[in-house]
Order: sequence, then structure tokens, then C-alpha cells
Amino acid sequence: MNENASSENTVLSDMEITGSLTFKGNLSFEGQLSDGNITGENLFVGKSANIEGNIKAKSLRVEGTVVGNITVKGKCYFAESAALTGDIKSSSFVMAEGAAYIGQMEIGPDAEQLKPKQ
Repeated sequence: MNENASSENTVLSDMEITGSLTFKGNLSFEGQLSDGNITGENLFVGKSANIEGNIKAKSLRVEGTVVGNITVKGKCYFAESAALTGDIKSSSFVMAEGAAYIGQMEIGPDAEQLKPKQ
């Protein structure tokens, strides 16, 4: 097995996960997740996905529904079918017309350091 090759993983729409999920490489998530988090590298959240939990990833594309907070080191993209209720921290964020978002965001390469002094 080539350890340098990026792995491709899929969670199908008929799968329901209770708890947390950690992955390496790429994950296409079409299922349901509750009471947990998703942590990994490159995450695609498909149209049929419904996630109730936090997401931490290197890159993220969302087409489904997420209720929870999102932290992305690289690019975070919301397609027109995406819906998020929660906060976003990302170095880059793109939201297509039609996507829904309720929450707060910190966007920029140094988003963590840009918080106002209290």
C-alpha cells in the first residue's frame, strides 16, 4: 500500500452515525451524523447529508445541512443547496447564491488572531 497516496472514503446516504468520525485523505459524506464531530483533511458534504456536530477539516465543500461549528484551515465553500446553523472559522470562504447561513464567522489567514481585544 502506498502511504503517500490520498485515500478516498465515502459515507453513503443510507448510513447513520452517532458519535464522532475521524478520517485521512478525502471523505464524501452523504449520510447522517448526530452527537459527534467530523475531523479530517478534505471533506465533501453532499446534498443528502445532515450533520449535527462540529466539523474540523483542511478543506470543505458543503451542499447539505450542518448544525454545528466549522473550522477549516484552507478553503470553505458553500454550494447553493448548503445550509449551516453555527459558526465558521476559515482562512477562505465562498458562499453561492441560495445557500443559507445563520451564525458568526471569522474569515482570513489569521482569523484566530484578529479577534477584537476585550
